[in-house]
Amino acid sequence: MDAEVVVRSGSKSQIDLSAGTHERPGLALSGVVYKGKQERRILCREVTSERRPGELIIEVMVPRPALSSGTSLMRVSRTAADVALLNAAALVEIEGKVYRKVRLAMGGASMDPVRLYRVEQLLEGQPVMNPLNSQKLLTTLQEGMSTFRPPADVRASSSYRRVSGMGLAYRALEEAMNVASWRGMVSSERGS
Repeated sequence: MDAEVVVRSGSKSQIDLSAGTHERPGLALSGVVYKGKQERRILCREVTSERRPGELIIEVMVPRPALSSGTSLMRVSRTAADVALLNAAALVEIEGKVYRKVRLAMGGASMDPVRLYRVEQLLEGQPVMNPLNSQKLLTTLQEGMSTFRPPADVRASSSYRRVSGMGLAYRALEEAMNVASWRGMVSSERGS
């Protein structure tokens, strides 16, 4: 959801800074050699492909949501203490009675998190549904989640996760939209 990770190399590397480097451009420092562990930032969605062997994740940086945003995390599990068969995380930011930023991700046990970019694209830029238009949101989710194919494991089948994912995504987006609308009203009342 636009988060970044900071990774650090496991071994000390030596870089000659006499002409700067691609990662650390700058003025030439003749005769100076940097000896230390290297750190770099990677977008979370690219960490599996960009992380090098021997690099350790030392920090996860999540951007602070705007005041006029709402978030929600929903999960389906057999019991409250059991691992989640499926998770849905949503963030909705409203600006000027329009959905400016929408993020929706699904995940669960034995399943890599998946961003539902198509749902996000369909909702961003749309006017705020107040009161919430359930049929319009459901139609948007059906269109946007048509390619959602979660993996199966011993806990749940792919079709179970796909069908229950629709309801879970709906509830997560509904809650995030309602919270964003409420926070937008409260912050505008304080400002006047």
